[in-house]
Amino acid sequence: MNASSNVVPFGRMSSADYERERTALRETYGNSSAAAGAKRDQALARLFYRSGWTQAELAKAERKSEGWVNQRLRFGRFLDFLTGVRNPEIAPVEITEGRFRRYWERTDKSETNERARFVVVLRLMLQGDPRRPKIGPMIVEQFGDGEWHSLATIAEAIEAPEEHIVETLRTMEALRGTYGARCERKKVGTSSSYRIFRQTRTISSAELKTKLTPLIEGLKAEGKKNMATMSPGTVAHLAGSLQRLLDEWTE
Repeated sequence: MNASSNVVPFGRMSSADYERERTALRETYGNSSAAAGAKRDQALARLFYRSGWTQAELAKAERKSEGWVNQRLRFGRFLDFLTGVRNPEIAPVEITEGRFRRYWERTDKSETNERARFVVVLRLMLQGDPRRPKIGPMIVEQFGDGEWHSLATIAEAIEAPEEHIVETLRTMEALRGTYGARCERKKVGTSSSYRIFRQTRTISSAELKTKLTPLIEGLKAEGKKNMATMSPGTVAHLAGSLQRLLDEWTE
C-alpha cells in the first residue's frame, strides 16, 4: 500500500457520532438481510473509512477481529476509488465486500500501490464474477455438530454471502453425503435455521433392515397387548438392543 492511501480526508468522529451512524445503519439495513447485503456492506465500509478510527478501535467497537475490520476498510477505500471512475458498466449496488475480496485476492500481491491493484480489480469485475470458492467444507467444520444454527450465524462465521451459503446448504440437503455431511432445514419466523450431521460412516440399507426389523416388530407386538399382558422386561430388552445398535453405528 502506498503512503497516500493511509491519509483520511475527514476529521475524526466522536464516539457518539460513530454510534449514532452505526445505529442508523442497523435500523436501515439490518444485520443479516441477504437482499440488502451489498448496500449494508458498502455503507459499513464507508463508515469505517470515514471514521478516522484505527483498526484496533473499530475492532473493539464492533467486537470483531482486526483482520475483519481491515478487509472492510480496504473495501471502503475501493468504494472511494470508484467515485473517481466513470464507467456505466460498473454497478456499485451489486458489489459486496466478499465479492470485492475475491477479486482482490486475484491481483498481484507483490504490488505495493493499492490503487494500482484497485485498477486491476475493476478490470476483473468488467470481465465477470470469478468462480466462487467452495464453502461447504468450512460450514461442516464449524457447524457439523447436529445443533440448529441460524443462517445469519453461519454467514457471519463463514464470512460469505448468504445467497452462496443457502445454495450450498440446499445442495447438502438435497444430496445427502455432500461434503461428508447431511443437512436439515426448518423455518424460524421469516428465516431458516439449519443443522448439519457429519457422516463419518455409512450404514447399508440391508444392514438397517436386517437388524432393526425384529426389534420394531417386537415393540409393535408389545404395543398391541393390554396392561396386564404387556411385558416391561421385554420392552426394556428391545430398547437395550436398539441402544447397542446405535452405539455400534456411532462409535
